[in-house]
Amino acid sequence: MSQIVLLSGPGGHAFNHENVEKIATAMRSFGAEVTVLGDGEAPVNKAQVMETLETIANKSNEPVTLFITAHGDVIHGSHAIDIDGNWGLTSAELFEAISNSFGRRPTDVFMTCCHGGAAILEVNRLPHGSTLVTLAPGREVASQADVDRLADNIDSGSLQAHHLLNLYLGKALKNRIAPSLAISGQGVRDLPREFIARIGKPFPENEKIAAHSALDSILGVQHVDEIMDKISGARSEYGIYAADFGPALAVTLASSSRMQELSSYDPTRSSHSSPEDDNNNWFHRMSMRSSEDALFRGGKRTQPKRREEGWIDNT
Repeated sequence: MSQIVLLSGPGGHAFNHENVEKIATAMRSFGAEVTVLGDGEAPVNKAQVMETLETIANKSNEPVTLFITAHGDVIHGSHAIDIDGNWGLTSAELFEAISNSFGRRPTDVFMTCCHGGAAILEVNRLPHGSTLVTLAPGREVASQADVDRLADNIDSGSLQAHHLLNLYLGKALKNRIAPSLAISGQGVRDLPREFIARIGKPFPENEKIAAHSALDSILGVQHVDEIMDKISGARSEYGIYAADFGPALAVTLASSSRMQELSSYDPTRSSHSSPEDDNNNWFHRMSMRSSEDALFRGGKRTQPKRREEGWIDNT
């Protein structure tokens, strides 16, 4: 039986207990044992998180996925998760706690937090072989509408992070904000770069087989073939419309196993940034942001304004 820890901080205007319950219900309907920590409205104490991890680790040897739906930001140079309305937990602290509780057991983490790509820098704090998926790059926000679509499409397959990522790409992502993927001790997958590198090139037979094996149950045989044809026939990344961007990333991911060193990965890249944009030192500007920031007062976040309906916006 899959073990899921569903951690949720106060959602404000972006999400609430109904969104959290929707995810928990979907996972339980396929036999997962779900431990809910936070309801999307009430704050969660850091000590509660640590105690829950320890309890789950001692309970069984079943695979565990920590699914985090909370606001996220980069504060003082570190990715922070708002579990209590006061940014009381950093990704580094959380990953260290997972390692302390689970030892060498790989433990997956799936984060819907904004700016989650910045947490990739801390992936090696997780037990070796743990998969970390974050839905937003380091300089972008996540879409609650996309997260809700993921809940609608959770299936009887594995609820580990890699399968959830394939579901998200294939069924839920409806924009060009690319998730991040890393495996502790093994490296990262820079999906936008890999996708761009695939444009205009035919898929070898072994890569077609790998894509079908991973995605036929999610996209269907015909759709997988159509996406591969579109990628091979495109002249640029924008030859793939936004509606097909998620499936195109899924095919790119499934058809190749390339990993790159963590040290060469730039978590601050936007899904839309060109190589020239990589020189934009956004991470430094975020970490040095002054207390006069319009959304930051006296060490506490004010209620973020929504720029678009359905977006989790902490910028």
